[in-house]
Amino acid sequence: MTEELGREDGSATLRVLHCHSTFSAGTKELRSVELINAFGTNLEHTIVSGDPAQMGAADHIDRAAKVRFSSEFPALAGFPSPGRLVAIAQVLKSYDLVLTYNWGAIDVAMAHTVFGPTYDLPPLIHHEDGFPADEADRLKPSRNFYRRIALQRAMRLVVPSRTLQHLAQRFWPQP
Repeated sequence: MTEELGREDGSATLRVLHCHSTFSAGTKELRSVELINAFGTNLEHTIVSGDPAQMGAADHIDRAAKVRFSSEFPALAGFPSPGRLVAIAQVLKSYDLVLTYNWGAIDVAMAHTVFGPTYDLPPLIHHEDGFPADEADRLKPSRNFYRRIALQRAMRLVVPSRTLQHLAQRFWPQP
């Protein structure tokens, strides 16, 4: 017998927000799709892609999964002004769990850290699967500093390797 998932307010389905810089059919996106497919109809998923033209992973989502693609989410890229971070935080309020993926969604984590207590935001889990080309040889100190702040209120940080685990513990003081 399977137990029905539900929200504290009595409504039936938990809502999960996935924020990606792109939703192309790469490793991190396909891992996200595997999770979406595994939960089947038990969760409602909203996917945000910072680049709406890159949506190749959508082809791998099970048709039975409850998924929608948001084109109304505030921009993931740009200067992290207080106004932009507030706009992001206000959208996060309507979800039960927020999942962010890589540097391209780090401003969502920052909005969560800065405005989480004010807006009583849901838990956030951040995923780091690797680094952009400009950090392939060496991590940028400014991005390390930003991650250190942005990930302070993350419930968890998920990394796929011991190398990334070491970097997260050393440079972004993550448990």
